[in-house]
Amino acid sequence: MKYFIDTEFHEKPNTIQLISIGIVSEDGREYYAISKDLYLKEIWKNKWLRENVLLSIYIENIHGDARNRIPFTKSGMRRVIYSIGKPLTQIRSEIIKFMKGKPEFYGYYADYDWCVFCWIFGRMLDLPEGFPMYCRDLKQMLDDRGLTKKWTRQYCPDPANEHNALADASWNKRLFTAIKAYDETHGIESVKEWKDKFEEKARQKMNIQKQLETANQKLIGAGLRKSAIRPDASHAS
Repeated sequence: MKYFIDTEFHEKPNTIQLISIGIVSEDGREYYAISKDLYLKEIWKNKWLRENVLLSIYIENIHGDARNRIPFTKSGMRRVIYSIGKPLTQIRSEIIKFMKGKPEFYGYYADYDWCVFCWIFGRMLDLPEGFPMYCRDLKQMLDDRGLTKKWTRQYCPDPANEHNALADASWNKRLFTAIKAYDETHGIESVKEWKDKFEEKARQKMNIQKQLETANQKLIGAGLRKSAIRPDASHAS
């Protein structure tokens, strides 16, 4: 099962701290969580995070007259995070329950997202059983095909609420779908598709060889042939 992930995070020397995470599954299910275990005091000092990530969380959760009682201030955001945020232990448990089958993870410029995701569980070795130790990067898929930002904007425009982790995870899924549509149009096969076809041809060849060997043995048993002929042998007329 494919899972498309995105995170919002606070990076600082030697660590990356989760703010929020969004996951969209191949079958359309969604998971979204905001971390309660964050250092709001440090994050609030970061103008970009304050104006793009924290403000987005505030707007999606505080409406109408409630904004008069809970203004967009550090203390106001502390109340919001305390109300809707979840501890990492809960997020960890909910992600495990959300997964079905053997997961494949996809992200966009995914290096830091993957680090943040893995740290939810602890060390790399602490990832749940069946989880891969890597994330497939949609940006690399674009580069491998020579697809530019112009192509991406045309076939998968940025979401209206960019920097919301769930909105960006949904966008990642749409981008993957657009890339696969491009592959089908241009006759491009993934490595897995090529491997599956190669293995199927090998199985077919093996079946033919077994059938010929069986036929040879029957002819020998009937006394119509003195020795078996190898399936790949050539004979002069």
